[in-house]
Amino acid sequence: MAQPLITTRDRRARNSRRRGVSLVEVLVVLVVLIVGFAALARLFPEGFANLGFTANATMATGQMTKNEEELRGRRENLPNAVVGIDPNTGAIRFGLTPQDLFTAFRQYPVPGFSGTPPDDPRFSDVNQARRVIGEHIALPPAGTAPNGERASLYRPMFGPLYSDTAMAPAALGISAYSGTALRRVEVRLVDSTIPISGPSALNRIDASDRSELQRLGDFGYGIDYQSAHLYFNAVSYPRQFKVDFTYRNGSNQQVQAPATFSITVPSGAVAYDLSGSLSGASIDTGSDFLYRYFVKIAAATPFGSDPYEFKVYDSVFGLLGFNPLASTTPLPLQQGRGLTAQIDYDVDDWHILHEDANITLVPLDPDGSMLNGASGGTPSGDEVYIIKLAADSIKKVGDTEDTINFVSGQAASTNTFEYQGLQRYYPDTSSRTGTPGVDLVIVDLETGYQIDSRTLQKTGANTSGEIDYGSGNIHLWKYEGRSAGQPLIWQPPFGMQSGPGAGTPIAFDPAGRRVRIYYRTYNDMAVATYKPYNQYYMQTAIASLQEREYFPSQNGYLLFPPLDGEKTVAVDYRYLWQDPALPSGSTNQQLRTVIGELHQITSPTAASSPSLPSPYNRLWWARVDHADRVAAADLAGDPDVVAGSVQITGVRGASLHTHVVWKDGNRWRHRQRATVLTREESR
Repeated sequence: MAQPLITTRDRRARNSRRRGVSLVEVLVVLVVLIVGFAALARLFPEGFANLGFTANATMATGQMTKNEEELRGRRENLPNAVVGIDPNTGAIRFGLTPQDLFTAFRQYPVPGFSGTPPDDPRFSDVNQARRVIGEHIALPPAGTAPNGERASLYRPMFGPLYSDTAMAPAALGISAYSGTALRRVEVRLVDSTIPISGPSALNRIDASDRSELQRLGDFGYGIDYQSAHLYFNAVSYPRQFKVDFTYRNGSNQQVQAPATFSITVPSGAVAYDLSGSLSGASIDTGSDFLYRYFVKIAAATPFGSDPYEFKVYDSVFGLLGFNPLASTTPLPLQQGRGLTAQIDYDVDDWHILHEDANITLVPLDPDGSMLNGASGGTPSGDEVYIIKLAADSIKKVGDTEDTINFVSGQAASTNTFEYQGLQRYYPDTSSRTGTPGVDLVIVDLETGYQIDSRTLQKTGANTSGEIDYGSGNIHLWKYEGRSAGQPLIWQPPFGMQSGPGAGTPIAFDPAGRRVRIYYRTYNDMAVATYKPYNQYYMQTAIASLQEREYFPSQNGYLLFPPLDGEKTVAVDYRYLWQDPALPSGSTNQQLRTVIGELHQITSPTAASSPSLPSPYNRLWWARVDHADRVAAADLAGDPDVVAGSVQITGVRGASLHTHVVWKDGNRWRHRQRATVLTREESR
């Protein structure tokens, strides 16, 4: 069949029936595309933010794990406690709650600053609790100190140090004292008419007690509880003692002596009258423990004949040297040789991170030339050791940050938001050692010598290497200035870089060295460690409850100050158990004992909190498993425990807490973890 003929007219008619695209339709499509692209664009920042949060959270978890592993490896050095202090008085803040660590306790008065004064970083967020109490040391054999002398060297567990000397506001400095209490001799008086302040005061006590005291030498003391008099053997130098004891006040309530209580016995003196410090009260028998203080001497002063001497070689990152006699001094009663020590100090800032690294034995050699100068090749100087930090955003001097910075050596009116250095400067402690212009320090753990960021710049001074602040990579040259033949030059520790006894730079190859790197991150990450007290004392007056104490309330409850909130304690107690199969009123009861039962100290807002009147309803609490019931509805109580029979016999801190914080945009993020980790109490 033939196809019909299509004319031009037909074509025109068909085309006229086709519709075109109007301007309105084009605009609608464009609007839809724009909305779609806008929605898609919004996903990218949120996605990047989520990726950033995930990366920071992963790093925080890694930091918590690293911190726990380091402390577990040094559990014999664990301190008695890590607590918060009042910046105005230096007293321990036993009212500090876990929630306070999310806020600032104090603002810094800045002249001419408009609005609310800025937060003081020393007493804000996790830095509110940074006082280390009783870090334990078994003094090692003497080694070579940075100045070439012999000393028993020790590096504190935490750091950098806020200050090695006491200064306002409330800075402790470093305090060292014996790690083992002196042996006690309870003496009997035979002639109380002999003056207590005279050189013959020892003749006041029984001859056999004098003989026992003499046998103990400088490691013992005598005590007469009735008169509160202490007796010592005479030595040719003054001695200071840290004293722990409890006593009864005028209402016969038990009172714990302050943690800072100390006495000084002059050179040649053999007795001390403690009664004046007790206002007529009496010491509880057996509650007294004396610890001899170590005397701090200047780094340039030679050690003397008194084994209780120490000095600070590095006043920022912490390197202590004890008299070498301390590690060899014979102990009484054939107990071996060597003293133990405990130290108290303030951590400078938990936002300063530290990381240990082992430098490789063989450096990276970009051009492949020989490294040892042997025949056939010479070192080219481009050899480099690479250290990769856990963080990939190191804060650099000159960066803008939210924290106000004071300029070193200037008044508070000279300030800026440009980052000034690793250890911040404060005008109210102008004599304190700082690190202006330094944002990263590498410390050789064997010698204490160090290299800092002033010689590690990509643009500028890079005689020691280069820091990539964005990636967290450090390149250490094998040769100073990348010039073959001269090893890297390391500087003396902070505290020995100037003044009497200043050290001199030394040159050595980093190969195989164990180093510690200190730095801050761009997101202000902090890794803080907190710890309850090793031992708690019973307080029989609830109104007097303070740090290191608990109050034994009714029905198996123990009350604690807020400072101990969320921490874990081990509780020893005993109770009477009544066999439920026996008739009511039967005398067939059993005395049962529980040792080391673990309990987390709970918030007063918890549903099962004890009913207490104000202001005691703000106290935190724990309750033993075998507590007598408050009432029939008290399901947490044990119905088989005789009412009123629970007796607490001991409470010890059992946990270690790691608190990590970082800044995510304008918001602070927190991660916390606790583990059970203790050391034996040294007495």
